[in-house]
Amino acid sequence: MKLSSPALRRLPSWLVMMAVAVVSLVVANPAWSQDSFEPNDTPAQAHQITQSGVPIESWISSESDSDWYVFEQAEQGAVRIQLTSLAPEVDYDVCVYASATDSLCSDNPDNDDEDIQATATAGVYYIQVYPWSGFSSDSYILTVDFIAGSGGNEPPSVTVTSPAGGESYTGGSTQSLSYVISDNDGDSQSTTWEYSTNGGSSWTVISSGTRSVGSHTESWTVANVETSSGRIRVTANDGQASGSGQSNAFSITVPQSGNNTLALGAASGEVGQTVTINLDLDNEDTVKGLQVDVTFDASKVAFTNATTAGRTSQFDISSNTVSTGRARVVLFTESTPSSVLSAGTGAVAQLSFSLVSSGTSTLNMSGAVLSSETGTSLSVDASDTGSVTATGGGQDLAVSLVAPTGGEVLSGGSIQNVQWVATGGSGSITVELEYSTNGGSSWNNIQNGLSSSGTYSWSVPSVSTNSARVLVIASDGSTTAQDESSNFTINTSSGGNVVSVGSVSGGNGETVPLSLSVNNDDTVKALQLDLDFDPAVVSFSSAVPTGRGAAMEADASTVSSGRARVVLYFDDTQTLGAGNGTVANLNFRLVGGLNAQSTITPVNLVLSDPNANSLAATGQAGVATVTSGPKGAPEVQVSVLKNPGSNRVLDIHVLVEGGSGSTPSVTVGGAAVTMAGAGGLFKGQFYVTSDVSSVTVSASDTNGVGTGTDSKTVSF
Repeated sequence: MKLSSPALRRLPSWLVMMAVAVVSLVVANPAWSQDSFEPNDTPAQAHQITQSGVPIESWISSESDSDWYVFEQAEQGAVRIQLTSLAPEVDYDVCVYASATDSLCSDNPDNDDEDIQATATAGVYYIQVYPWSGFSSDSYILTVDFIAGSGGNEPPSVTVTSPAGGESYTGGSTQSLSYVISDNDGDSQSTTWEYSTNGGSSWTVISSGTRSVGSHTESWTVANVETSSGRIRVTANDGQASGSGQSNAFSITVPQSGNNTLALGAASGEVGQTVTINLDLDNEDTVKGLQVDVTFDASKVAFTNATTAGRTSQFDISSNTVSTGRARVVLFTESTPSSVLSAGTGAVAQLSFSLVSSGTSTLNMSGAVLSSETGTSLSVDASDTGSVTATGGGQDLAVSLVAPTGGEVLSGGSIQNVQWVATGGSGSITVELEYSTNGGSSWNNIQNGLSSSGTYSWSVPSVSTNSARVLVIASDGSTTAQDESSNFTINTSSGGNVVSVGSVSGGNGETVPLSLSVNNDDTVKALQLDLDFDPAVVSFSSAVPTGRGAAMEADASTVSSGRARVVLYFDDTQTLGAGNGTVANLNFRLVGGLNAQSTITPVNLVLSDPNANSLAATGQAGVATVTSGPKGAPEVQVSVLKNPGSNRVLDIHVLVEGGSGSTPSVTVGGAAVTMAGAGGLFKGQFYVTSDVSSVTVSASDTNGVGTGTDSKTVSF
């Protein structure tokens, strides 16, 4: 409501005694130390306002608290008092007093803004801000527009002397910030230093603290952002008013990545032998991690494994065949985070290949990724090629069926990986796969024309039998060799639509994909399911559409401890026609100890047709197995930020690598903090009372090898 009044009279000297009549005793609450004007609980303690139209931010600390302010009107004229930015849950009111009988109040309901407008004669006036109901940790804003009197406080003056403008700095370097504070009211100044990379359109806080009047120099780290419009701003506040100064524009250049080159070696041997080649790195930058795919002719060689070599003795390594004729090698430092590859040259890995048939296979690299200590991608040249040559080939043709071997129980319509290795022979080897449902009395074709070594995703037939077998037949053009599994069982599904989760294994700390397959008789438009798992063994990362579902959209998240939700759908006219195969890869991180297993069980399964009708469906579980324990104790990293709205509310982030999979233990000054999160990233908040000048934030996590800890000390 807008208020108006005839001219207010000058405040008599007796008003100083009004505190007894109009102000309740206020019990100090240390949680509201943001109120820099306390004590201002009586007219005698009122905070003097000397500048018209300058917003003042303050707090109400309890339902019995009230804040007093005083200003001097220089001559008769308009006065306006506004109380704004009120929290939703409170009702604050405001009054202005010229005498005990001459006052104006604004008492709008709830959190509505309060507004007093009047004509006032020259004189001294008092303002009271008080809670009608409730109070909040959020601040209020008081703005007084009046004809200011002479004298009073002048805002501080700040001059930035360095940078002066025109300088060129390197991103990430440390520079000196120099400035001068001048003020006629007090020596203690609350000072904030900020930088801008867009000419002052927005600012980022460097730090803050208390500084005296005079000259000062601070150290600051230049932002790693390319710009010609960098600026520095320094703001000082003497408790009543603020003043700031800023530099002229300077430029920042970001260091460019050095030259980094990957190279492959060459090797030769007899068919049937295993040979190794070097993967060399010539790097000018400091390298923390490396990933590269190596492609090869699968009819001539088969990838076996990769090991660290030379410069990477302190590194971890993982490698596997990701598809026919493609192997992936990853070098990283999980257990020893301080290990890096400094600038240099030499072997970083040895790659082993089995020689399958005579001839030369060229080795190419693709998808190379090099990362720095901070996780930044580095430029890398991976255009070099290597080669592996096999001679001879007179050895007998040999083939081995790696999976299935027999004894398995498979579901009709599910996907089973058939894996084999063929060596020897006198020429290029081709492979045929077949299956039997009657113990080998008759055979049915799975696939022809496969390479000498590889993996094939077989759609298991929907036939009930305990006498199923798989047969692999290898041929070099003149001779053949074969191997078959023992009997295994196939169970048929009771429903017409089956959703199955594959199985996978890997080492602790690895992120591995489990296939999500759909064997559907009906046309499917969308799919939703929850995945239940043991959070002490695995943590859910993501779902990536692939195969039959490559054109689908995916939404996925961890909804509670040990449960993830995956939604796959088409947002256009496409559908999944009747068929069978993978629709997505479910990525899980392995966090358990050696030989730990978790069943990945699909629950709450919902399939819908193009008309959004629900379809009958059954789910089949998969298994994730940890094949190696943690490389070392968990890596724990703590970061703490002060909340911009209230710097005693700490935002705490904890990153855990190679941990137990459970929530880490976090304390602030010995007090426990509730943390939430999954996948190694956890968040929490903690409020620090005003009687504490500094606190230490500590976090720890324990796996089967040891305990990792980290801590940060925060000062106020």
